[in-house]
Amino acid sequence: MKRLNLLFDLDGTLTDSREAITHSIQYALEQVGVTGIPAEDLSWCVGPPLVDSLDKLLGPDRIHLAPHALEYYQRRYQEVGIFENRPYDGIQECLLELEKFADLYVATSNLTRFSKQILAHFSLAGHFRRIHGCEDWSRAEKSRIIADLMRLERLHPDTTIMIGDRHHDIRAAQENRLPSVGVLWGYGGRVELTLAGADFVLTHPRELTECFKTDRPADPAIESKR
Repeated sequence: MKRLNLLFDLDGTLTDSREAITHSIQYALEQVGVTGIPAEDLSWCVGPPLVDSLDKLLGPDRIHLAPHALEYYQRRYQEVGIFENRPYDGIQECLLELEKFADLYVATSNLTRFSKQILAHFSLAGHFRRIHGCEDWSRAEKSRIIADLMRLERLHPDTTIMIGDRHHDIRAAQENRLPSVGVLWGYGGRVELTLAGADFVLTHPRELTECFKTDRPADPAIESKR
């Protein structure tokens, strides 16, 4: 069996970043005069490219404020938000098992430098051969990030799989001719991941180990979308 290449999303897959992202967006909006949006109403922003989320929140009448909001977001995120992440239960153990028979990578729409800081802070960085995100928020399209990572690492689609919690991860995998695994411990949900076309949907990090130990997913550890 060929050694696999597993690409992991960061936010909502490796770490629970809801507090970091929603509080930073809330702060950014308040700084440009948009108030009254509770942080709990911003959970949908965990996963999509940040620029897209800010554009939707500001709307066409205030979209000119987006660059300023982005600056405020980045300021708070790098000072506070990085430390508001937390690894999901079981992720550390999962990665330790997976790296025995697979090469692990991170493909995230977060900035590369922030992603490296987060994973280093929680002692997860050492599991990955490359942590690949975007260099600026305007280039946070997930499909492009995956394509760049595969090119840099010379990965072949036949042995590469994307793992993520949102439809952006699944569709970006499809655009790069990759199979995908959707995870339910993040923010996407079963319906979103299934409609996006995830090949399999998992409920707990430990199931990833069972999923990739053999040529086809084990039963009952893996819950197929079909």
